[in-house]
Amino acid sequence: MKKISMIFIGAFLALSASVCSANSQNLQIFSVDNSKGAINAKTVEKAFGDVGVIVDVNNDMNSIFSKRYGKVHHKKYNLAIFTNDKLLKKLMNKYPSIGMITPLTMSIYLSLKKKCYKKEIIS
Repeated sequence: MKKISMIFIGAFLALSASVCSANSQNLQIFSVDNSKGAINAKTVEKAFGDVGVIVDVNNDMNSIFSKRYGKVHHKKYNLAIFTNDKLLKKLMNKYPSIGMITPLTMSIYLSLKKKCYKKEIIS
């Protein structure tokens, strides 16, 4: 579990650096092998919580999508809303317009075909 937490922490730090340095990139997608099934939306939420990122909402979107559209495209799909006051203050100082899109969101999903969890963050 500690290794998984470190992977997500590293991905989050990499995202933070790319947000500060990239001008045109709006989407970051990180993939992690989940062939052992150890990663799920709750373990991702816990890993972020352990480093001070508050996950305010972590909704199972497959239940909503299956009711609305009759089928789903991912084995698991969660939409999470998260905040981190220290990171947000740094970003707002450098990019004042970011205040228009806070809190930040992330999609956490498991592919139907591959045993690979993906996390996507809009930057």
